Amino acid sequence: MKSSLLAILLLLLIPFPAMPAKKLDTGTRKPTVACPMAYWRSDSIVNVHFVRDTFTPEQRQALLDAMVYSEETARKMGLAVTFNYAGETDGLIDCQSCLTVTRQDTYQNHRRGPVTLNALRRNNSGQLISAWIGIDRTRNTSVGLSGLVLEALRGVRGTKALSICKK
Repeated sequence: MKSSLLAILLLLLIPFPAMPAKKLDTGTRKPTVACPMAYWRSDSIVNVHFVRDTFTPEQRQALLDAMVYSEETARKMGLAVTFNYAGETDGLIDCQSCLTVTRQDTYQNHRRGPVTLNALRRNNSGQLISAWIGIDRTRNTSVGLSGLVLEALRGVRGTKALSICKK
């Protein structure tokens, strides 16, 4: 008994080399950090929905103007993503080439900031099929809202990212 206890203790003291875990290939490719434009297909017509009773008409127009500006910037770089206003909805919509804009509660120390772009569904190459933008409820000026939407879209297709990802 003492010898088996001694053998067990010795085995515990012998260092074993750490073997790295093998990565599993899931067969789906996610967008790389270096190429965030991969989120939308370059020729997408994205239907934009606003959640009902979350924005005033002036705020909604400012958000749409920001999307038009984003389209023009992308077009200058050879990309043809178009945003089409598709009306109001009662909640998030998950359909082909849809973007829902809504409000969310964002806390002061929230790591993602006052606006987030969130995928609802992606295709096999990692590009967005459907997504939503959540804007902090405390941001109410039209200028501030349009800046936040541009920030969210820039995270998807910023100027630097567009030049890197252009094919």
